Amino acid sequence: MCGILGYIGSQQATPLLLEGLRRLEYRGYDSVGISTMSDNGNLNVLKTAGRVDTLTDLIGNHLPISNMGIGHSRWATHGPATRDNAHPHVGGNCDLALVHNGVIENHDELRTRLESLGFYFKSGTDSEVIAHLIHWHITQRTKLQSNACGELQEQDEFRSRIQGVRRALKELRGSYALVIMFRDQPDYLLAVCNGSPLIIGTTDDGHLIGSDKHAISHSAHQFTRLEDQELAVIRSDSVQILQKTNPGLASREILWKEEDTHSLSFDDSCTYSHRTLQEIHEQPLTLKHMLSNIEDDFHSFPIEFLNNLPKRILILACGTSYHAGLFGKYIIEAISGIPVEVEYASEFRYRESPYQEGTLLLTISQSGETADTLGALREFKQRKQPTVAICNVPGSTLTEESDATIFLNVGLENGVAATKSYTADCAILSRLAMLWGYQKDVNVSRLSLLINDFHTIPQMISNVLDAKESIKNVAHTYEDAKRFLFIGRGFDYPTALEGALKLKELSYISAEGYAAGELKHGPLALVDDQTITVALATPGRTYEKVLSNLEEIRCRGGQILAIGVEDDQRLKRVANNVIYVQKVDEFLQPLVNIIPLQLFAFYLALARGCDVDRPRNLAKSVTVE
Repeated sequence: MCGILGYIGSQQATPLLLEGLRRLEYRGYDSVGISTMSDNGNLNVLKTAGRVDTLTDLIGNHLPISNMGIGHSRWATHGPATRDNAHPHVGGNCDLALVHNGVIENHDELRTRLESLGFYFKSGTDSEVIAHLIHWHITQRTKLQSNACGELQEQDEFRSRIQGVRRALKELRGSYALVIMFRDQPDYLLAVCNGSPLIIGTTDDGHLIGSDKHAISHSAHQFTRLEDQELAVIRSDSVQILQKTNPGLASREILWKEEDTHSLSFDDSCTYSHRTLQEIHEQPLTLKHMLSNIEDDFHSFPIEFLNNLPKRILILACGTSYHAGLFGKYIIEAISGIPVEVEYASEFRYRESPYQEGTLLLTISQSGETADTLGALREFKQRKQPTVAICNVPGSTLTEESDATIFLNVGLENGVAATKSYTADCAILSRLAMLWGYQKDVNVSRLSLLINDFHTIPQMISNVLDAKESIKNVAHTYEDAKRFLFIGRGFDYPTALEGALKLKELSYISAEGYAAGELKHGPLALVDDQTITVALATPGRTYEKVLSNLEEIRCRGGQILAIGVEDDQRLKRVANNVIYVQKVDEFLQPLVNIIPLQLFAFYLALARGCDVDRPRNLAKSVTVE
């Protein structure tokens, strides 16, 4: 979601801010802006609805000359995507500017109070409330100090800003990450966070602040993370972090970390027409890369994770990661016999969940910054049970707060709709299932065959990609369709859910995923000649059952697009169209079956003129609840 940037140093701030904002585009956004300090001590604010390129055009050849500034890419939460609602927001008479990630839950009551005090609001955002609230608290503090001490000294002014910010923060309910600059203080930026991440990076000449490490890694080479409720005073030559438990100016020691050994350094250039298409095509390579590193990840675990089998596994995730977790439940239970529960993180954190000793928590998040997943992790950690993250982004909050991490190693995923991270999640969960199966000595000969099949998956995916033109042609036949049902049984039920989600995300067509056996319990009422059913019908223990479900749909006039294996004559007779894949063990077949569904969604969305890399209303990193 929203992305934050800040810079102070000896270089020109604007080019660094614009580059950082481009690096944040993958998160999803609808407006963008920057604020810099002018030579005469005023704050320049340039912002617009639209993309970074729109802001660059607005700046044109009139590049603001400044060695400090802040930037922001906004995903709308309060107020539509307009220039006025874009960040940065100013407080008072343009005395300060700030950028904000998060949601302030009591913004309405704060706005009402500030309006009664004479403040005028230009936007409908909760963020502008923070700017005016900080200004008011600083003003009140300054008046008190001036009345008591006469003219304020420079150090007193500095302290008054710190105290004013802290007093304002005490009034806020919700989550926030803030970077603040003051018109009359050109020597430092203030940064603070609570429930929304901020990373500080050192450069050769100064410091960068960003929502994630990728946003600032183009110039920074060392990084540190702000903890919740800490406040950082950032100058070009120093960083002071004020303890959250100490209202004074005592600072903790800063632990700078070099670039992580796990990195997102896959080639970031795009050689395809769209980022999403490139990332679909990268899956054979990313799976090979992940498989070559996964054993090292396992060996880096604290020894108890490998030697002490969990009695129960709880998987918490959201969206695509949840679907991968559901696949993980099927394969872990089938291979190892360990009971697995899968829950939406957003539900788990707000309900009373029975406590069970010996539970291992697996959290899954591509970005490692998903607010609900982080909240659920923190709730679970109170039980003093082990936690393992499956994540793509080193140095993210999830990886920092979990006991151990398995990295996806798939490189940066730019497309908002997850593709290569999903197959990597499923591959890691499959490998964990096999690892636990060996430890429990469960059907070792079957496991050996599975391992062999596992390493054939990248080539099978490549073969599907080679047939993309035929999938494109099939997609074009359905570009005017209004409603889709995706169905699957057993291991392919999660695949059906994920296929429906991809179609919704990319094409904006109504699509629902169902366990095929549930059709007759309600969804069959939707079937008519305008409803397209996409069926996962590859061989396995439920194959005959799926064919029976398709006959039920066919006799009611429904159209059927099936995913099946080559030379399946029975499927040809019942389906209107069939997309073919190669057969692999049914435990692993979903890693192949999802590929044609990703391509189908991509080409259907493209035919409908949708923005496949940046779908409307969506964000890559969901950092608010």
